[in-house]
Amino acid sequence: ALDRMVLLKAGENHTCGMVNGGQYPYWSSALTPNTIRPDAILPDLWAATWQIASVREPGTYHICYCAYIIGSASCVESSTTNYQGFMHELGTVRVSGAILAVRRVGVTPGAWKPPLPAAPFAVSVEVDAQTTFLRYSCVATTRAAPEDFIPMKSDLENCTLDIELLSDRQKFFPRCWGTGTTVEAVIEQGPNVVHVPVHIPEVTLETAEYLHVWCYPRNECSNGRCVMPSNNIGLTMPITGGLISTTNNWASVVSTSFSLRLPVASDYDVDASWARAKIITFNSACDSTQLHPSVIGLTCLESGVGKCEPAPVAT
Repeated sequence: ALDRMVLLKAGENHTCGMVNGGQYPYWSSALTPNTIRPDAILPDLWAATWQIASVREPGTYHICYCAYIIGSASCVESSTTNYQGFMHELGTVRVSGAILAVRRVGVTPGAWKPPLPAAPFAVSVEVDAQTTFLRYSCVATTRAAPEDFIPMKSDLENCTLDIELLSDRQKFFPRCWGTGTTVEAVIEQGPNVVHVPVHIPEVTLETAEYLHVWCYPRNECSNGRCVMPSNNIGLTMPITGGLISTTNNWASVVSTSFSLRLPVASDYDVDASWARAKIITFNSACDSTQLHPSVIGLTCLESGVGKCEPAPVAT
């Protein structure tokens, strides 16, 4: 059988038969019918059945059909899909999922936030949540997974464990340098920021250029197939220089206000709406320790990664 079917992501002016400009999912090729049998109801006609094994991204899709006619152009030529031949729409299918997309902070249309670059100590992303009252987690590493490897929830949940504790499949996923979770359950659909503290070894940081980030809902996803982006690369974020130093020393006097000045690398273009400081007990971990109770003038959410206020007076 030479008939074919493709999925087209629903959107403004998206119609079956349109030239591919990124509207057709990169992970979905033209599908061949699994079976073609005589129709059980209409005599002298045949019925084709397609089995869609997996749709990687939630959303609404048009189902576009190409009927091969002898003497006409093929639906697929030399492994290249002739999308203009898929002019017949069979209907639509809505695919559910907790996460619609994972993006860099500051690129979501209609939901303006200033850009937030990645640094050697942290990376933050926007999780476009479709399901509310869940907490969302993300992981970060400095390399992609093997080609054609589609991460599952268990891969991300275990990516910081000792490799000897992992299953054969989980060993293919790169080791993570950090994990992060929304401070509270998400109560609104749309973009929600997830902050991921990372601890990258110096020897790895010398050659690493990008962080690769994947996210998943913590309390949902019984089949494990809920990781976004659903590919082996994840969301890639260039690693900037971040803070010029993380071993600064200041001196102050008890019960007296003082200022902190933190020089940053030239490529770390962080906006004042994101830059924050927190004062904690000496020798404690910044990403797991809350604000010291004796500090006046700063307020933070009750979490190691909770955002503090106020913003810096100047940048």
